[in-house]
Amino acid sequence: MSKLVSISKRKFLLRDVALEFFFLDGTSFLITCMNKTVRNNLFNQLHSKISAKLSDVELEDALKLASLQKVTPVMDSNKFSTKLISALTSGTDLTFSSITKKWRKGELSNFHYLILVNTIAGRTFNDLTQYPVFPHVIADYESEILNLSDPKTFRDLSKPMGAQGEARANRFKERYEASIEMSPDTPPFHYGTHYSSAMIVTSYLIRLHPFVQSYLLLQGGKFDHADRLFYSVAKAWKSSSKENGTDVRELIPEFYYLPEFLVNSNNFNFGNLQDGTPVNDVELPPWANGSPLIFVEKMRQALESPYVSANLHKWIDLVFGFNQRGENAVKR
Repeated sequence: MSKLVSISKRKFLLRDVALEFFFLDGTSFLITCMNKTVRNNLFNQLHSKISAKLSDVELEDALKLASLQKVTPVMDSNKFSTKLISALTSGTDLTFSSITKKWRKGELSNFHYLILVNTIAGRTFNDLTQYPVFPHVIADYESEILNLSDPKTFRDLSKPMGAQGEARANRFKERYEASIEMSPDTPPFHYGTHYSSAMIVTSYLIRLHPFVQSYLLLQGGKFDHADRLFYSVAKAWKSSSKENGTDVRELIPEFYYLPEFLVNSNNFNFGNLQDGTPVNDVELPPWANGSPLIFVEKMRQALESPYVSANLHKWIDLVFGFNQRGENAVKR
């Protein structure tokens, strides 16, 4: 209790029965209760006993470190968000709006601001169904050299993955209009799938423990057909932005800081593609030069680029803000 700085109510597997604990050293964990009443009683009892607080020096150190980590993906993102969330809920002068002002002034990286937004929104690394979601920012996975000064290199951050391109957007618009006519008593929809789910997260992280166990649990104990696995970055982009009408997935934070998730270091047998090619490490775009580390660094550079910095708020409004529901969502 002497190290506990914050407790937040959380959902777990879509049930409103969990609590997430944040500690001075930057660690956190999530527990679930039998029901919401038990959870609320536990929250009230523990919340009144919280005495630990982050000092101004600790908070400032966290912000300074975050501002320095614009490219090199070495910082523990969960611990960073823990410190900021703790500060936001422990009676300091820091507020979410002040953090946003720091981000707008360039004092906080895009990466760490997204981590913070996800955590404030209730997303957590401790729940695959509410795992932090990050945007696709690059649309070029074919060039030998990645040109971050060319706007054509980037996706349209004001549109969801289902609307990347006029033809694709029109197909989903037709589905939306058809759903109104066919089921007038059911809320109409553009997409039958989500941009983030436990299956999406585990499919990205399938080469790592313990995520492979979660994937197998969701998949009935065996790997899916090799052609449906995450085996190519370019293929995953084409599927979610152009080719697949049931695929509108976004990315996860690991694309911007963890090269290990791209390597089959555990030698799992994922089978062969239809052309006979065995699935092993993830196939990288030419501009990565075959290196997972270079890929992640380039992804991080793109995330922190002037173009993304100028347009990231549009994606945040779409996923977390006022464009996620209602008429604004229909228009997009």
